[in-house]
Amino acid sequence: MISRNRLEDLLQRLSQLTIGLLGDLFLDQYLEVSAELQEHSIETGLESYQVGGVRNSPGALGTVAKNLATLGVGTVKPLTVIGDDGRGADLLRCLEQWGIQTDWVVREPGRLTPTYAKPMQHHGDGRPPTELNRIDIRTRGPLLPESSGKLANVLKQHFDECDGWIVLDQVNEVGWGVIDDLVIQTLCQQTKANPNKFVMVDSRQRLVDFSDSILKGNDVEITAAAGIADPVEATTRLAQRTGRPVICTCGADGIWLGDPDAPPTHAQGRRIEEPIDIVGAGDMVSATLTAIYLAGGSLLEAADCANLAASIAVKKLGTTGEATPSELIICH
Repeated sequence: MISRNRLEDLLQRLSQLTIGLLGDLFLDQYLEVSAELQEHSIETGLESYQVGGVRNSPGALGTVAKNLATLGVGTVKPLTVIGDDGRGADLLRCLEQWGIQTDWVVREPGRLTPTYAKPMQHHGDGRPPTELNRIDIRTRGPLLPESSGKLANVLKQHFDECDGWIVLDQVNEVGWGVIDDLVIQTLCQQTKANPNKFVMVDSRQRLVDFSDSILKGNDVEITAAAGIADPVEATTRLAQRTGRPVICTCGADGIWLGDPDAPPTHAQGRRIEEPIDIVGAGDMVSATLTAIYLAGGSLLEAADCANLAASIAVKKLGTTGEATPSELIICH
């Protein structure tokens, strides 16, 4: 386990970093459903949920971005496409409130800004709110060619400006999110030309399509990508296939790190008592591991810090929690 002095030293270096983010940026919109107010629709007879408050927060790639900002990373720059709509304006406002730069955010007319609308049912008896059925709002179709081209051009022109990159392919349908074929092709060209650049890719469906990058996924995603049922063996096999480290998260069981030339190593997880909220825990791992590694930590030290940060974030209910430097030090 990383020492407290070492942790403090690495955290102090984060303000000097510039980290680029590439992928699907969502708006998390929490709808606070009142426990006291009840009303039924005259037309349908169904209960109409009475929302007494709305909380907006950056989601998906935005969760990674706000986690980096909370950790104290100096410059966070997401490269993405959202809609030219009201939810897009809300999302940009959220990013700016977190100190996240938005000049690489492309707004596409006619496209819906991806949104996770999350009704949170309050109970009025002290229990934490319950998340009801999520409502997913997004365009079911590919980016316009000009939007994809803008992403590719920014990636070519500014790839070297960032100390490292985190890539998040959130959309399950291939070709419908930000990470389309042109973006993948451009990213692979850049990583091949810059083999020493830290680029970590988290993709639900297309991990095998990324060459010369560090692959990161949970045990289900890693085993599916490798075609091997055992996550530890799958992690090693993928690392041998790509020639780069592979990161496999296993929840409370921690993180396995695959190495193309050595046996896998394990960063022990931290078991946390209920209640917990695991939404966004993987994004917390991506942010912390990348930031600590780019600050000069080893991959194992970075994974250890990522487990610590995730254990803090999951205790924050009803939101995608963050972990501050002071919380990391106190909980160490």
